[in-house]
Amino acid sequence: MRAGPLPFTLDPLPGEALETWLHTYAARLGVPTLRLIQDLSLPDPHGELQRGRWRRPDPTDHTIAALGAATGLTTEAVRGMFDAESHVPQHTAFTAWAPRLASRFCPACLADGHWSPNWRLRLQFFCHNHDVLLADRCPGCGQPPSAPPIRPDLWPGNTSLLAGLSVTGTSCGCGHDLAATDPPSCSDPDIAATAQGFVDDLLTGIRGSDRTPAARQDALDALSDLSLIAAHIAADLAGKTGKQQVVVTAPMLRADTLTPAATILDHHDATADPLIDLVAARAPSRLVHKAVPHTWASGSPTLRTRIAYGRSRSMTAIDQLRHAITLPAPKLLPHRAADRVDPAIERAARLPDQIWVNWAVRLGQGTTRQATTFGPAALVALLLPHSDLQLKPQIIALVNPAIDAATVAHHMVRLLNLPTGTTALRILTELAFAIDDHDTPIDYTRRRRLATGAELIDDETWNSIAHPRLGRGQLTVNARRYLYELLTGGSLYIAPPPHRLTRRGAIRDQYRTFVALMTTDVRDALHAHARRLLDSARITGEPLAWEPPTSWATTRNWPGTDPDQTDPAAIHDAILERRLPVQAVAADLGFSIEHVRAVLRRHPLPRPPHPIPAQHTILPSTPSAISVTTTGADKKTFHVDPDWLREEYLTWWRGLPDIADEIGCSLFTLRAFAHTHDIPIRTRTDSHSNIDRDATGGRHPSQFPQPLRDALRGTSTRQRLERFVTLAHQPSINQAAQALGCNPANLHAQLATLEHVVGVPLIHRYPGARPVGPLTPLGQDLCHQAQEHLGISPILPTT
Repeated sequence: MRAGPLPFTLDPLPGEALETWLHTYAARLGVPTLRLIQDLSLPDPHGELQRGRWRRPDPTDHTIAALGAATGLTTEAVRGMFDAESHVPQHTAFTAWAPRLASRFCPACLADGHWSPNWRLRLQFFCHNHDVLLADRCPGCGQPPSAPPIRPDLWPGNTSLLAGLSVTGTSCGCGHDLAATDPPSCSDPDIAATAQGFVDDLLTGIRGSDRTPAARQDALDALSDLSLIAAHIAADLAGKTGKQQVVVTAPMLRADTLTPAATILDHHDATADPLIDLVAARAPSRLVHKAVPHTWASGSPTLRTRIAYGRSRSMTAIDQLRHAITLPAPKLLPHRAADRVDPAIERAARLPDQIWVNWAVRLGQGTTRQATTFGPAALVALLLPHSDLQLKPQIIALVNPAIDAATVAHHMVRLLNLPTGTTALRILTELAFAIDDHDTPIDYTRRRRLATGAELIDDETWNSIAHPRLGRGQLTVNARRYLYELLTGGSLYIAPPPHRLTRRGAIRDQYRTFVALMTTDVRDALHAHARRLLDSARITGEPLAWEPPTSWATTRNWPGTDPDQTDPAAIHDAILERRLPVQAVAADLGFSIEHVRAVLRRHPLPRPPHPIPAQHTILPSTPSAISVTTTGADKKTFHVDPDWLREEYLTWWRGLPDIADEIGCSLFTLRAFAHTHDIPIRTRTDSHSNIDRDATGGRHPSQFPQPLRDALRGTSTRQRLERFVTLAHQPSINQAAQALGCNPANLHAQLATLEHVVGVPLIHRYPGARPVGPLTPLGQDLCHQAQEHLGISPILPTT
């Protein structure tokens, strides 16, 4: 620190940050801020003083005591500036606002013998006394004239300065009479006067002693935004591309930039926002669809939120979630402080690795294929609102690296294009902020540590719970998976071994059947066992399972159905009395299969369904007939025409699981029957060419025309067709990928797969820079059929 105290003490205002006070102090002393920082020997923790920048040091006891001794402030006053929660702009902005040795001037005021210290500020460009712009340079030497050697007041509004100080001479150092200078031309003095008044109010409000800390922060934010807008206008006038970060510098603050900047910042009309046009003009081409380009990232929450809402029509679903523009009213983006804990980090520590089952159904997720990836994708979406972290890898790494970023974007686009529009994304946004505002009663991180790698239940305990007909030992692994889901609320498809499930196959189907047909007594016994596991781990005071109440979202018109509003009696009756499989129950009652499964989880069957046959037999029958003969309490004989099976399996490319569901027998029994009658079973690789029963919605392949029927072969066929229809309505693959929220390379690969299963090109190829042309005639047919028979709509750029 300097050897002695400073000439006078400047008391900080309540809630004032160190940086604002320091720059004000330097202005009152008439020295540059960096000179004052050096004189006070303030630590430079980031080594930036040599580059003309500075960031506050850590508030050590030594630093606080020495700063108080040099400035005459108490320890409490100095520590209060370090602890202030106010946000300050970058040091370069303060430097641009600081008084300078040179001065602008009003020739008429000088002729009247008056000079204003405020003219030393770059933010002063208009004289209210004479309604003219201030002159910047002496016409004689072309240089800014020197200011009189007096101590200025940084903040206009001081009554002693309104009339200006008396001056005895009006000549520049070169001898030219400044009072005889013609003021710069001004096309609209009224607009310039309004802009200068707007700036003066902000300068006054930054350290207005009659203002609250929040009001002073608002004034500081607005002045920072004004300077940022002026910097962009100056860069635009200079013909710069805007590819680099815009830094506010003193030469950018002049009449031709501050006047339109003030008009833009103070825009409140219902007409088109001029700020959005400026952002679009200044955004690099690669960031044209980005909600808030990086050159505007230093703006205040108000400015960045205004930009995001103004550019919402060109934003992806991910960016709409990130900037919370799906809400009915704007919610300000937080300050981008370096020491701010990102909300995604805080939320992820309190959440499971997938969204809660009933919330997934309410959001419109309803098919088996979507269920495997939607839950984790929706959970990632909950971390996005107001987060500055990148989706991949930062946010996804907070949940599980196994989650695919393109899958997250795909599901969000699907939600956005539901008939309910942005309702689903609004619900996710409201739920994310509600999680910030409410306590969650379960420590999911601790639960995952308990369940990872643990056996959870052994064979002996399971055998004491399970009914003999359930299979006991062979289903212990399913009981363990159920306990893992119950305890962690997590997804089995990204769970650690040994609990992880594959997204398709007999093991997955067996587990789903196990959970759907679980009875109340078995469920209660497993829940009691889970409670004992928690107690043994000293996890008390938490509910066994939990999900947020629906009141955390404001909507009452859910995109999907609400399992909580479903009477389970009809589902129980269909399974127990009518003996329908779960998929048939869903189709019969008009629910999605995931809706039925969610209801059965909450309301298990009161008793086991019909006894599981110990032996199934399939015998040849008359052509095109399927019949069942019950030969005992636990034995059934199915009569199936082998030619019918051959046609269904080989001609129509139906999968054996699909056919087994229709017959009512097990997959293993049907496979043995096919082998007996020399029906070749497709290999595991060839089975990927089966007709996708999830995409057909339960309809027979014969109900679909060609080439759509061939396009339905394989897995993820509906996604491929959705992307193909969107591509057909976009001018290029890159623009289609932008609308879909996926990687262009993935879109290329899916188009190639679709053309492979159809057997012909769907899009014309041309050499050169635009290799993708219009649809071929067969491609046009496929596009129309996908829209007509599957209800697929293109995702347009406006989404």
